[in-house]
Amino acid sequence: MRAWLLLLLFPFALWAAPEDRPPFYQVQAHGHTAWLLGTIHVGSKDFYPLPSQVEDAFSHSQILALEADPNDPQVPTLLARYGRAEAPLPAPLAKQVSALCQTLAIPCDLNTSPWLLSAQLAMFQMMQAGYSPDLGVDSMLLSRKGQKPLWQLESMGRQMAIFTELSQDAQLAMLEATLEDADPAELIDAWRGGDAQVLDALMREGLSDSDELWQRLMVDRNHDMAGTIGDWLLRQDGIFIAVGAGHLVGPDGIPALLKQAGLQVKDCWQAHCQLP
Repeated sequence: MRAWLLLLLFPFALWAAPEDRPPFYQVQAHGHTAWLLGTIHVGSKDFYPLPSQVEDAFSHSQILALEADPNDPQVPTLLARYGRAEAPLPAPLAKQVSALCQTLAIPCDLNTSPWLLSAQLAMFQMMQAGYSPDLGVDSMLLSRKGQKPLWQLESMGRQMAIFTELSQDAQLAMLEATLEDADPAELIDAWRGGDAQVLDALMREGLSDSDELWQRLMVDRNHDMAGTIGDWLLRQDGIFIAVGAGHLVGPDGIPALLKQAGLQVKDCWQAHCQLP
């Protein structure tokens, strides 16, 4: 299983581990401020509370923004629309997927779209490793947003459409990557330590089998999300944005694109980030 898939998808400990420094930026333009946190879509109890700088920014923020609202009531309808395969899996791949499903002791519908089947398998593998989607950073922030409005950089419908629009070869490459062995601890450690180089390398390794996957899932989406953030800052202050950590690293990452667009971007672990 390639752990990069989780960079794209309660009781608290008393403190966050002192070395925890997930990717975290402050973005300023037009007299407005946003905070940009790189997240992981699964978690464990010892992730929380998040580092004090992150918690302070979240508590002072006026808006919570995620890639998409996982509680969107349209999800069942969207899955019915986008979740079915257009063609049967190649027989050798279907056999491999069936074997993995038996190992995980989960029911698998081989008529599911390959991109969705890969995401489901990756999630189950992370759960077997002891991580829970309910404790993912995005989910935890959403559960604590209180009266803050929720904004979306994309939407569940847009995300599903993006994956469905991938070619069959690209979708099969995603599914094949899920079958490869990988150590989830490498991803978790890189995220908790804010190791941008390792996170970038994991993303590139995970998408290396297809130029289309890199372009459509990373480059194109990062440009779109950076543009949306820039538009938001024209009119709104105090936005706390949580997005998969893989989108924040490397020369194609959102912080780099925002800098290129002339916005002021600070790494909050290397410079002082102000609160309102």
